[in-house]
Amino acid sequence: MRRLRASGTSQWLACPGSVAAQDGLPDKGSPFANEGTAAHSLAEMMFEEGLPKEEYIGFEFPFNEGVIVVDAEMVNNVETYMQEVERFSPKHDALVYECEVDVPIGHVTGETYENGDPTTGQIDRLAVYRKEDGSIIVHIHDLKYGKGVLVDSYKNKQLLMYTEGVRKYLEWVIEDADVSYRVFIHQPRLNGMSDWAFDQKTLDTWTARFMEAAKATRDADAKRIPGESQCRFCLAHGTERCPESKDMAAQVLNIDLEDAEALSNNWELIQYVEKWAKAARARLQELLEAGHELPSVKLVSGRSSRVWKLSEEEVAKKLKRQGLKVNDIYEKKILTPAKAEKFLGKEIYQKLSGEMVEIKEGNPTLAAADDKRPSINSAEAQGFSDISQ
Repeated sequence: MRRLRASGTSQWLACPGSVAAQDGLPDKGSPFANEGTAAHSLAEMMFEEGLPKEEYIGFEFPFNEGVIVVDAEMVNNVETYMQEVERFSPKHDALVYECEVDVPIGHVTGETYENGDPTTGQIDRLAVYRKEDGSIIVHIHDLKYGKGVLVDSYKNKQLLMYTEGVRKYLEWVIEDADVSYRVFIHQPRLNGMSDWAFDQKTLDTWTARFMEAAKATRDADAKRIPGESQCRFCLAHGTERCPESKDMAAQVLNIDLEDAEALSNNWELIQYVEKWAKAARARLQELLEAGHELPSVKLVSGRSSRVWKLSEEEVAKKLKRQGLKVNDIYEKKILTPAKAEKFLGKEIYQKLSGEMVEIKEGNPTLAAADDKRPSINSAEAQGFSDISQ
């Protein structure tokens, strides 16, 4: 049975017991996951067919829960991703250039499919180049279509696992050459892209860690170690299969809200409980929508709103008959910069944005101390010199 997926490497690396705890639990997926799958499929189609992007608008990808219809926004975002890939990894210079490649990871996880073949992971784009000195550099590109949070490529466990799969997949190309790697994460909906370059020694070190962690997941007493990141997508989180996660959540009740140091030291725990509460609300709503009657909570209608029953054209005609002018009937609102970029495409937008767009800082928000963003209340940010020096 396949249990250790490359996409879940961070989870089972941090919590080996999570693998057994999730066995047999249904993965219901989500509309966001389906949207991501559709975007990846669209990227593969656009790469292989090379048709004008307008040709793909309206194409439908069916899922059990419904249909994802390709719109102009998705086409433009996928085009941005493809342009970035070509900019960093041009096809004409490559020894190997492939899209949606299955690479073996079973030699790391120790798992096979039912037919005995090693399990695999799928990478979005692979490009291999030979330098003038005879060394090899491998480029691996990963498209993440979500618009939740930016993901960093630096020491990204999923990409490191994929890279080891690529090394195995390319043994016939690499042979005894000096090899280095560069991995890219593309998030076009967040205007984000990050990359990280590393050598074979770094990959070997991480692969050894993955092998050890994979072995630990098969121990009968594999430990369940809850945490904000590893519990985020764990199917056993908050259930009787993982009492450790419930015990961790209960710890937040012992924090004194007057104790600033305690609040700071338990920042990860606070985030953990926030996500717990959000998951609990979602589960309650799911049960009620399925017809369960529960004490203390019920479903009610949200705030109502008024909408026209007729089409816009019919509404406009009737309002004109009542004496309203066209300018009174229709409201005009300029596109936001974000929407303009989606319609124009990144390349054209960047040419215009310099003189047209101003970046305004967002409202203050909490982040971990090791977050890459600068502190807005540091001495430097306030315009003072560092008095500690």
